[in-house]
Amino acid sequence: MSIRDIDDAQNFKIDLSARAGRQVDVLQSLQQMISVQHRQRFVRKIFNGNSNEFERLIAQLEDIPNWTEAHQTMKDYFSAHYLNPYQEEAICLTDIVYKRYFPLDFYIQPQF
Repeated sequence: MSIRDIDDAQNFKIDLSARAGRQVDVLQSLQQMISVQHRQRFVRKIFNGNSNEFERLIAQLEDIPNWTEAHQTMKDYFSAHYLNPYQEEAICLTDIVYKRYFPLDFYIQPQF
């Protein structure tokens, strides 16, 4: 039995040609994805009771077409407002936004 040499560069290539013809799915609205209970907790814990600030961030995120930009927007918001991105509510909000772009990722289940 011979051992086959595999070039690492070839081993990690991903063929995206099958996706090229795929139509872009319509993103689900964050307003629909965030439950009333989550909304109340986010406003209270992340936005210090300021629901207008929460709505402003969600409206800004609604217009973003991809996860990379949405994640950067959230990081910028957390940083500008001196928020801990690792607090339970911030992680949950980030998970919900992530699920908007990757709805089939079953590893992420926003909860608290």
